[in-house]
Amino acid sequence: SIIQDIPASAVACAYQMGDISVGQRQAASAKACTHRTWHVHIWQMTSANGMQNQPMPSRISRGVCASAGRHRPRPAPIGQR
Repeated sequence: SIIQDIPASAVACAYQMGDISVGQRQAASAKACTHRTWHVHIWQMTSANGMQNQPMPSRISRGVCASAGRHRPRPAPIGQR
């Protein structure tokens, strides 16, 4: 299933969003993170059906949620433009 394919970074991303029960971390990660990359997971599942000529975007699905938890907007210094 898709939930089993979610990397640990996706679970960490969902956990940081704070909308999770302790016993539902994987299910919440599916809701919080895979909504951005659902098309990638579906592409991976259907790639065996004739889409093998396209590059596999597996790194994208693992990088989006991981970066979402790490990169936070920083306020610009007042003296710089």
